[in-house]
Amino acid sequence: MVWASLLIVLVSFLEPQTQGRRPGSARETAPPPAYLRAIASRDDQANRARVVLRSGVVVLVEEQAADPLIVVQSTFQTGTADETAESRGAAALLGRLLLHTGFAEGVQKSSGTARIETTSHATTFSSVVPAENLAKVLALHADLLTFPAKATEEILTREKQLMREERSRVPGPLEAAQRRVLGDGTGEGASADQLDLARTRTFHQRNYRRPNMMLVIVGGVIREQLLDKVVELYGKGRASPEEEKLPAEFTPGSFSYAFSQGKVNQPYVFLRYRAPVRSHPDFYPFLLVTYALGQGRASVLEGSLVQRQEQAILAEARAVDFLDGGSLLITLVPSAGDIDATEVSALAHIELVRRNGLNEDQLESAKALFLADHFASLAGMEARADAFSLYELIGKGLDRDAIPGRIAAVSMEDVKRAAARYLDNANLAVLELIPESAEARTFSQQSFQEMLRAVLPAAVGKITETKGLAIRTEAPSIVPALSFKPKYLKYELRKTSVVRGPDVYYQEDHSSPLVHLGVFYPGGRFQETPGKLGITEVMLRALIRTGLRKKGAAAPGDLDQIGAKIGLVNEPDFFGFQASVLSNHLEPLLRTFIEWIRQVKVEEADLDHSKLATLGLLHLEQDQASVNTSSLVWKDHPYGRSRYGVAEDLTNLDLAAVEEWRKTQMGQTHPLILVRGDVEGTSFLEGFVTTLSDRRLKPAVVSNEEEQEAEETKPVRAAGGSAESGLVVFAGPPQNSRDESILQVIESALGGAGGLLTDQLWAKMGVALPGEFSHLGYLKGGTIILRFDAAAAKREEGRQEAVKALMELKSQLLRRDQFLAGVSRSITEFYSERQNVELFLRQLALHVFGGGGVDFNTAFIGSVKELQPEDLQIFAEEFFVEAGGSP
Repeated sequence: MVWASLLIVLVSFLEPQTQGRRPGSARETAPPPAYLRAIASRDDQANRARVVLRSGVVVLVEEQAADPLIVVQSTFQTGTADETAESRGAAALLGRLLLHTGFAEGVQKSSGTARIETTSHATTFSSVVPAENLAKVLALHADLLTFPAKATEEILTREKQLMREERSRVPGPLEAAQRRVLGDGTGEGASADQLDLARTRTFHQRNYRRPNMMLVIVGGVIREQLLDKVVELYGKGRASPEEEKLPAEFTPGSFSYAFSQGKVNQPYVFLRYRAPVRSHPDFYPFLLVTYALGQGRASVLEGSLVQRQEQAILAEARAVDFLDGGSLLITLVPSAGDIDATEVSALAHIELVRRNGLNEDQLESAKALFLADHFASLAGMEARADAFSLYELIGKGLDRDAIPGRIAAVSMEDVKRAAARYLDNANLAVLELIPESAEARTFSQQSFQEMLRAVLPAAVGKITETKGLAIRTEAPSIVPALSFKPKYLKYELRKTSVVRGPDVYYQEDHSSPLVHLGVFYPGGRFQETPGKLGITEVMLRALIRTGLRKKGAAAPGDLDQIGAKIGLVNEPDFFGFQASVLSNHLEPLLRTFIEWIRQVKVEEADLDHSKLATLGLLHLEQDQASVNTSSLVWKDHPYGRSRYGVAEDLTNLDLAAVEEWRKTQMGQTHPLILVRGDVEGTSFLEGFVTTLSDRRLKPAVVSNEEEQEAEETKPVRAAGGSAESGLVVFAGPPQNSRDESILQVIESALGGAGGLLTDQLWAKMGVALPGEFSHLGYLKGGTIILRFDAAAAKREEGRQEAVKALMELKSQLLRRDQFLAGVSRSITEFYSERQNVELFLRQLALHVFGGGGVDFNTAFIGSVKELQPEDLQIFAEEFFVEAGGSP
């Protein structure tokens, strides 16, 4: 019956919706619904609405029935900034308490997922559930207005212990450096040790009130029917919404300089400029300055320091946006370890932007890249709800969809004024992080300023003009993206083939003016052998570099101006290029990809630069100090190695080896082309048939030799991980296999904030709070990952109990209701995951290379429908084994 009801819900969403208006005779006059009396104001815009109840609750609704899901979020305008001396730590502590004393468990029982986020000015409870469970989850969110009856001093003490552990965690050197340069914005939460249940209840009573609450619903709803239920649950009382309390004024910083030494392989430089908050008029002009400086292949810093002068292997600028203050954070990795030259060059180019602003092409590129990022950020339903909440905090939630228009309206004078105001050295913080083995820096804050005053004028003088972009007589248009009207319909995944050419899988998605493109080949890292580890990464980087350089100085800017965001995909089983682009510019992006894979011949200078860049990224990966979970069970198998190889092999790669690698991995095979987005059927292939057709090339499939090698290199299936890192890992099943479907049901039944593991290990035993329970899947195997939090004294006990709980699946079947809840929740997570388009393309590629086809979206649903509780027991017998044991 679960499947029948889910199918009914899905089919009902595909029916035409009336936007709340019912057809009928114009002569009929029905009395107005009773709930209208509870509404103070209302603003309807297409499929969206903002409704303010007389109780003070602000309700934001977006009707979107593409997937059979509903997102419900409650955001309370209270955070760490609202804490007093007596209530330090209360915002985060109360959020955790509410999550673990009913909210998460209720969402889990409604076949959904739950999360919480506490910031300086807001606490958000988010849930994603099947559409049929909307009424249940709305009631759970309404319960947040009441202090939980299940809360006890014992539970509160446990939560405070974990908060204490989080504060005491020592970050890695890179994370510590970024926290330091950004100031207090990313610091740890305040101590909650002094809080008891009474003080926590008082904080709840003061802040968790209807006038302080926003309710966001995104999904397959009809707003009039929804509002009736919302008024029933949230309409009591009379009050006005709390006044907006976020600052809009800019608080300038002051110059600072510092350096530190840490366990890193290479030096890093962080430049931080204080930036206007999101509600400030300068926010979007300065955001475009940020994009022009360090987003895109022709950005000021990337184009000059990385591409032309080769002074850095990484030069990235990004906006770090806090509600009460923002930052422009620039990260530099000097290519030869020469911090001084890289810093001076970067600051000279920034100074030129401060003086002159941006040229027309730079501004248009920044706008196109921002729009691509903006639309991509709204691909998921939960992300759309997040954005509603954010914009309601600083104004009105419906402003979310006015952002493209605001960006388009920014003028060159606007960005020049913003650059002059915020890129001043008086607003700059510099932090250098160098290896422990390096010679300590001798600058003081004063001497560093004096050095800049002495050398910057000459460095600026050498930069005659920004040459990252040639001024065009006619730039590509972003107008179609601005006038785009979304359609939330679900289209089938389809396959076509070019005659004597590649297979092409495509899925129309007209929810945004974006197209996501993937061009992939099987093999790559899986075929790398000692002596050539990292060669696939180097080859891909060298292809792009040579391809862009050969087309001239304007080529990188050509890609930026169409909003093309290009990434390298280097998975263990396949590799290639992946990108998103504004949909009216798909053709030039596809043409560029075809040129790279068919026509470009790597040159020596580009190979040398790519080797250096890959080595730097390998060091960056090591310096980030994150655990490679797959290496714990797959060891030196390709599934356990870094995509960047090893330093010695990278250094010894030569042009002949790379050309031979390209010939064997790409020169004999058609690529697999995957497309999802705003396309009309296969019209995007017009003009490419002749180019793609080549009878000499083979289809993109995994060879029998690769399959045989994979069978011969399976890992010992054993538990790994460590109590210190709060991690347990097992070797897992291949992706898109029946065993993977079983694992997803197990993760859904046991994992999550309200799952069975949390109930057993935290609610009942108090030894560990399970976190992420997930897996990584490859063609011939995978990795199962369970993370947990525990007090230092209980970490080993927590690890043992976590492993024990998984082992019990061998001897004890889940109850039927627990099993069905896991199945239903796995379907919810399946639909949520498919909304991540970048992940969708990579998973689709693995599915096709594994022998699958257009059944990608339906295979999982069909598989889990056939499962029985006994299948989970059989899976546990095979995959959950003691450390050092065997199946």
